[in-house]
Amino acid sequence: MARRHKLPRQSSPQYWFRDRQSGIILLIATVVGSVGALWWLHRSEAVAHHENWPTVEARVVDVRIMNDAEHRRGPRNYIWFWAEYKLRYEVDGNRYEMWTPTNIAASTQAGAAGEAAHDRIDARFLVRYNPMRPGEAEAERGKDRVIGPSGDRVK
Repeated sequence: MARRHKLPRQSSPQYWFRDRQSGIILLIATVVGSVGALWWLHRSEAVAHHENWPTVEARVVDVRIMNDAEHRRGPRNYIWFWAEYKLRYEVDGNRYEMWTPTNIAASTQAGAAGEAAHDRIDARFLVRYNPMRPGEAEAERGKDRVIGPSGDRVK
């Protein structure tokens, strides 16, 4: 008769599952905690600086109509147009300009341009600027807060 070989003793499936479950829970907790900590550090850094930046009033000096000319297939084959305002503000005798998006959008270029021309009359913006680099700014209009690209100095 052939001799049987004994297999090494293994832990029961119940204990193995408990160890695996603990490892998965620990991994998920670590990932969630890391993401939360990074978000909190980034948010506190970004908000604290921008909220303390000085503000100046800006006026709209130009309007441009942008479009989403991406080719689309299917029943919704259209192009969407929206308006952006060029704002001008002054800090320590230097003028700066920046483009900022608006909430004006239309299905035709003429519609967006007409609405922007009408809205431009009453548009009032406050610009928060970095005191160390006044060209770095964000625009705020009413309750809508719009973060635009860095402004360019106008000569």
